[in-house]
Amino acid sequence: MQLDEKKKIGKQSVFLLLEKIVLGLLSLFTVVYTARKLGAETFSILSYLLSVIAFLVAFSYMGLDVFVGRETSYHLSINKSKIKKIFLTSIKLVLISSSILTIGLIALSDFLPFSSQVRLMSPYLILTVFFSLSIIELTMLREIISKVILNIIYTALLVVFMILFLTSGFGLTGAILAYQISTLIAIFLAAIVLFKYFKNIATQKNIDIKNMFKTSSKYFVSTVIQTFAYNINVFLLTFFAVTIGIQQVGFYSLGYKIAAFIGICLQFIPEAITPAIIQSHGEKNLKKLKLLFKNEMTYTFLLVFPIMFTLVSTADVIILQFFKSEYADAIPVLQILSIFAATSVLMEIVKSLIVTKANFKYYFYIELFPAILTLLISVALIPVFKSVGAAVSFVLTTTIVALYFYKKMVKEFRFKLPKSLIKEFIFSTLFLVLFLAPRELYILVPFGIVLFIIYLMLLNLTKTINLKRILETILKI
Repeated sequence: MQLDEKKKIGKQSVFLLLEKIVLGLLSLFTVVYTARKLGAETFSILSYLLSVIAFLVAFSYMGLDVFVGRETSYHLSINKSKIKKIFLTSIKLVLISSSILTIGLIALSDFLPFSSQVRLMSPYLILTVFFSLSIIELTMLREIISKVILNIIYTALLVVFMILFLTSGFGLTGAILAYQISTLIAIFLAAIVLFKYFKNIATQKNIDIKNMFKTSSKYFVSTVIQTFAYNINVFLLTFFAVTIGIQQVGFYSLGYKIAAFIGICLQFIPEAITPAIIQSHGEKNLKKLKLLFKNEMTYTFLLVFPIMFTLVSTADVIILQFFKSEYADAIPVLQILSIFAATSVLMEIVKSLIVTKANFKYYFYIELFPAILTLLISVALIPVFKSVGAAVSFVLTTTIVALYFYKKMVKEFRFKLPKSLIKEFIFSTLFLVLFLAPRELYILVPFGIVLFIIYLMLLNLTKTINLKRILETILKI
């Protein structure tokens, strides 16, 4: 790998890490504040509404989100005029589809639980589609700083409006308005950034829309199924709410949101490297491709494993000290879903390899299998084990599928499984010692830092990583 490429990826990784830390803290604050202010029952309704919107967002994209991301990375150094045309065309198409779905959601809301709240939430569908596609485009254009700033502004606005509306006594309506207004402002800022990037680039005159749909449709069903798989437990818990209580939706959603936030924070290295992997594959530079993959796995799971075990060991402290005691039933849910914090990172790496290879069959299967298995297992477990059963079902299915397709893609690319992963996993079990520590944050935090330093030293001593080289690289950035 060239020095300039290393430095570029290094800088992007640092910015993405800062973004993940800031976003993680702001998002965690939003979840804590919203959950405490609304209470378990109303927070459960909000979680349900967000799941409905997330499910319809997948339909709105029609697979164009994945298509735009792949085409942008692939043509970045070849044809920027084509990139501009594809993005502008995709924006028009998804705005039309999301508008139609929003009208449909309002028309059919009477057939859904909490119909009046669904109607109020429905405009958020159009807003989140536009903003999300803009963020995807900036990421694949490798405009990382702009993407980071936009995401931080959006999340900060959400925090501000959430505090403003909930302290004013607007309750669930205020929470819904907070999401909508903050996204609207973020869209305006994203439009300005993208306009500045593309204004001096000529737009390709013609684009084969039929071919766009032909390619994106191969991702469309997979994306819908993925969203269904990630939200099916919320829908099932809502369905069984009459017998198990609507609060179970809140317990599951709380555990899932915390685990998902951590998983997203841990994706900063894959997010920085993925565009380079797609570009290297397009350039048929196999040597560089293998090195990128090795570094991606080694340095990503250097952090993933210890954080996963830390989350398992401290779930009780997180729930009881940050949330009200009415959320105590979310403790075992979070402990189980902590595995998903690691699985989600692996899943994203695998999917990036599948997109790079344009293996539509695998992309479909990697979404279909978890959806079917989660549905079948959750239907059996939720009536008995409630939110814990939903967590077990989700973690079990996503982990099995992620490992299976990871093995398939490593074989297809002829990559070697980095031996460092085994040592990282073994040494990271050291963090289970936190189970024995006093349940106070002022003790757990410094204790955890000491354990992490010991963990890095063990990896350095066993030559799993070169700690000196890592520190030098960080300082150069």
